[in-house]
Amino acid sequence: MRAGQIIRELAWSRRKASAGYFAGAMLLYAVCWMAWQELDPACALMVSLPLGLGALYPMAMANRHWQGAENAARGARAEESVGRILAHLPEGWWVEYGLVVAGFGGDLDVIAVSPSGKAFVVDVKSHRGEVSFESGQLLRRRGRHREAFERDFLSALLRQARALEMAQHLHTVAPVLCFTDASLRLPKAKVRGVWVVRSRDLLDFLRSHG
Repeated sequence: MRAGQIIRELAWSRRKASAGYFAGAMLLYAVCWMAWQELDPACALMVSLPLGLGALYPMAMANRHWQGAENAARGARAEESVGRILAHLPEGWWVEYGLVVAGFGGDLDVIAVSPSGKAFVVDVKSHRGEVSFESGQLLRRRGRHREAFERDFLSALLRQARALEMAQHLHTVAPVLCFTDASLRLPKAKVRGVWVVRSRDLLDFLRSHG
């Protein structure tokens, strides 16, 4: 499987869903327009008012799916960029993308195994801003505001690593959180058992730890 393939397909399915909702909303608006063309004003109002209000839902869903598609496409680009970076790993490395394992609800972005047998699971994130670690959680700064991420990436990645260990009968899997578009203000050591790196440093990290 290619890097970013699963999330790229997700972006496409969300775009198709958005187009479907948008077409439904446009159909309702078209009926409203026809009502005003063909009926007297009182009847046209009775017909078009509920239909116009009803069109708000598919319009909102169209926007929601489109935004989701844009987020997925950004994530796909991030995974694809990491794939291009990992293509420069030395001979003997084994890399797989988008593996689905039992015990984890989703796919693993990247699995890399060094020639010496050391295994890594890499979770790729395309979030922007400055990433820091305070009070046991990752935070990001955008402008003057700092906020927690939408979910606990560190706990999720540790679960990925454990699921991969069990599924592939591996002794240990090193979890690596990789940001493609963020700057990091973090200690050099692990944070809560997870390595956090920038994508431009990922190749050197794997070479030195593999």
